Amino acid sequence: MNSSIEPPEKKEVKKSEALWLMSFSDMSLVLLCFFVLMISTMKPHKEKFKHIKEGLIAEKKIKKTDSIKSVSKKLKKIIKNKKLEKAASITHDSNGLHIEFKDGLLFQPGSAAIKLVNQKTIQQVLKAIAKINSDYQIHVEGHTDDSVMQGSIKYPSNWELSASRGFSIMRELVSIGIKENRVSVTAFAHTRPKVPYKGLKGKKLKLARSANRRVVVWLE
Repeated sequence: MNSSIEPPEKKEVKKSEALWLMSFSDMSLVLLCFFVLMISTMKPHKEKFKHIKEGLIAEKKIKKTDSIKSVSKKLKKIIKNKKLEKAASITHDSNGLHIEFKDGLLFQPGSAAIKLVNQKTIQQVLKAIAKINSDYQIHVEGHTDDSVMQGSIKYPSNWELSASRGFSIMRELVSIGIKENRVSVTAFAHTRPKVPYKGLKGKKLKLARSANRRVVVWLE
């Protein structure tokens, strides 16, 4: 019995269909080349990018300033309600907010131990700071006047004294629950006076030294 295998039928591609595919392929290639050339010859508009960048920076600065103002207002209100104006003064700028503690209310001359009589008052101010947003870093600065330290083994110079006073405030902050990784201390001794000493004598010099003895807490 003879058997034969018939070859499979060839599927014919219509001429019109083949032409459509070729046209589409050619068009796609042309479009691709066009976009590649267009992108390669484009020049970034530097001025537009510059304006966009400046706008974003300005917006960020405005938000930061508004936040600082809000924190300052809140803290001033707490201090005023508790009648703590004599213990601390508050100012703010674009870098942050700072609370300045009067030296006379904090320490005895030549000492870094907080006066027991005022410790409760100081803690009230620090607790007000602790209520502020935890995103802020806290920097404590110790400052002294230009008087030369004499007869002190514990504090041979103003550097040691200003550092120890800064650490005293830092320990108070930590004791009321502020995390240690949020706090730092810097000692400036007599090198950054609020009131310059040049030309001052008598009572004016005494007042200047009193103003320059301080501990400043920065919220940044």
